[in-house]
Amino acid sequence: LSCGTGLSDPSQIPPMYNPFLIDTPYLWLLWTAALLMGGLSLYAWRFRDASATPFAVLMLLGALTDGLYALETAATVLPLKVLCSELRVVPVAFLALGVLATVLGYTGYGQRLSRWHWLGLGLVPLLTVLLPLSDELHPLFRSQFRIEWRGQLPVLLWDRGPWFVVYYVYNSLLILASYGVLLASLRLPALRRSNTFLMLLWIAFPDFTDYLFQLRLLPVEGFNFTYPGLAVSGLCFGWALLYGRAFEVTPLARQAVLDNLDDPLVVLDSQGQIVDFNPAAGSAWGLAPCVIGLGVERLPPACAELFHAQIARREEVQIAHRTYLLVLAAVRSRGGRVLGYSLLGHDISDHKFAQLALEASEERFRALVDGASDAFFLHQVDGRLIMVNQRACESLGYTRTELLHMAVWDICRQDTRQQLTALWSGILPGDARTLETQ
Repeated sequence: LSCGTGLSDPSQIPPMYNPFLIDTPYLWLLWTAALLMGGLSLYAWRFRDASATPFAVLMLLGALTDGLYALETAATVLPLKVLCSELRVVPVAFLALGVLATVLGYTGYGQRLSRWHWLGLGLVPLLTVLLPLSDELHPLFRSQFRIEWRGQLPVLLWDRGPWFVVYYVYNSLLILASYGVLLASLRLPALRRSNTFLMLLWIAFPDFTDYLFQLRLLPVEGFNFTYPGLAVSGLCFGWALLYGRAFEVTPLARQAVLDNLDDPLVVLDSQGQIVDFNPAAGSAWGLAPCVIGLGVERLPPACAELFHAQIARREEVQIAHRTYLLVLAAVRSRGGRVLGYSLLGHDISDHKFAQLALEASEERFRALVDGASDAFFLHQVDGRLIMVNQRACESLGYTRTELLHMAVWDICRQDTRQQLTALWSGILPGDARTLETQ
């Protein structure tokens, strides 16, 4: 690129300035935003899950963007200014895609996209980064770089090419898709609405400012207030991170799993606040979406008692005339830090009823057998006795305990043993055979 001096009106140059860089209050806004987003990136990177990782990468791209834009703003010579602007295209090209990835990760919808989907979505940003590398194709994106002074601020202006329009429209569509996903997620009980609204504000503020910049309606033409405005967006999401704990409990059980799980499942954060629950928990335990963000005391008392013990365990409890096997498990990060707890209730009411019915049936059977006038022996296939009645004990002169430590072979003659073996070898389930012996 042929840059020259690039000064549209050299007489506008302030008498006192560094020949390469200047200092201006706008730089402090940019550096503050860059540091803030860098800090948020490091904070979110600690979680490294499907929702926090895209946000960490996005904040890193934002920090690089603001840092390079600060250098571009401070530069007073066209070659240096153009160099910083071209380098800034690299992180800027992927910002909108990063916003969409963050939103999809936050809402849990990102699992619906495969690696090929993401590669397709990244095609336009990738071409946008590659176009400036060619002198012949560069005018398709931007051309006619020049510097104009706005007071004591040198701003870089350029003419937009056709690919710039494609790139800008494509990014706008990605942002609109992010809005749509967030609005659709408001009906999900798994997400706090306060965090979702903060994310909407986080996207809307720089998006609206960028539209004003493209329409040249900002106070200083040529200076994009979108980039220092990212600091406001960072504060919005920083509030969601620190106060709303947006990444404290990762989407361990995604919405599709929760909706199709028959057993009640509740996800709690480390402080005992309800983060998520599935429809089964809502219907069985009477939970409404308004309990999201409230304490564990809103759960049935047995659940609250199990949580306050702070020990991963299982316990059989009664809730609303049903019997549940409650299982409390810690949700841990890759580093082993406890992020929250999952509380699963397995309804074993039918099993308990069947077990009680079986026990009652066995008691009736034992009473019937013990009252019989004939000796009764129940044994396994190998001949070991497992049940005898009182008449069997009296006829043989053994106690019940002694007989239960014996086998059929111990109470019959040798020839009878051979007869029994031949008899059992041909018997089928449901058959009845008779054998006389002494």
